Amino acid sequence: MSKLGELVNLPIGWDGYRGRGVEFSIAYFAANLLQNIYVPGAPCPSLVPGSDGSVQIEWHSHGLDIELDILGVNQVNCIKVEVASGEDEEANLTTDFKIVRGWVEDMAGRGSNAVNAAA
Repeated sequence: MSKLGELVNLPIGWDGYRGRGVEFSIAYFAANLLQNIYVPGAPCPSLVPGSDGSVQIEWHSHGLDIELDILGVNQVNCIKVEVASGEDEEANLTTDFKIVRGWVEDMAGRGSNAVNAAA
């Protein structure tokens, strides 16, 4: 939550051009989205502001890249890439994020499997 607050409060021109902070409605939507797709054991995502007021949520861990580009409330472009094969899956979502939760569950499972294998 504090990171999203920082991104909302970015000054105009934070990117060296005319970039503006993340729109409050988008940050609020992103916080709710993260709460709904949270999976115990999953790594924390990175939050990356877009110069247009959008935000991207990214995970790069355990052989998966997951990126959610939140362009507006109920307007999310999603992609999952298997790093080893380059195989990808894309989705444009509005309110149902079960597919993304499945991706995050997969990532969390891979992390717990790596811990178990090392033990």
